[in-house]
Amino acid sequence: MNGMKRLKRSVTLVELLIAIALLSLIGLAFASIDIFSRYHVISADRRVKMQNELSSALEEMQKTVSMGVGDYNNPPISLLGTGFQVRVDATPNDLTDDSWNLVTYTLSGNMLSSSETGTLSSRIVSGISFVDTLPENPPLDTTTGFYIQMPDNNTVEVGLVARWNPDASGSLDNPQISLKSKMATRSASVK
Repeated sequence: MNGMKRLKRSVTLVELLIAIALLSLIGLAFASIDIFSRYHVISADRRVKMQNELSSALEEMQKTVSMGVGDYNNPPISLLGTGFQVRVDATPNDLTDDSWNLVTYTLSGNMLSSSETGTLSSRIVSGISFVDTLPENPPLDTTTGFYIQMPDNNTVEVGLVARWNPDASGSLDNPQISLKSKMATRSASVK
């Protein structure tokens, strides 16, 4: 054994640098997946919250419009500069009186409100438009968040556009949701 040298096993500096680089790449890949997942979970959560808010607002409008009553001289639905109003019977169980309430739905800045229940949404894109046809998919840079079409005194079509930050353009960070609904009264006012 005197003449034989023992072989020593060791790691060279190059091997150590390669191992550190590979471990760093694996760590970065896991971090990227985590950041990507969190980002999309937050975006999806925001979309769901806005969709629930808009659905609730349209559902309330639908209920009120379905209770709208009127005639030729007093239509059940009429337009306002900032939205629309619905004429409803103040005492629906008493058919002998003629007392009416006007329920208004208006947009002021980013606030969509009802004269009966208050704020329906605070994420509506500011801007109102009275249109002949509701847009299918409003662009991400739209400046209109409350679309109203009224084909006759008994029907109103409403489109709402909301963003997480309504003052900024839609993006992955700032998701945009748009919903629309056609609503009709049971009243039969004739032109």
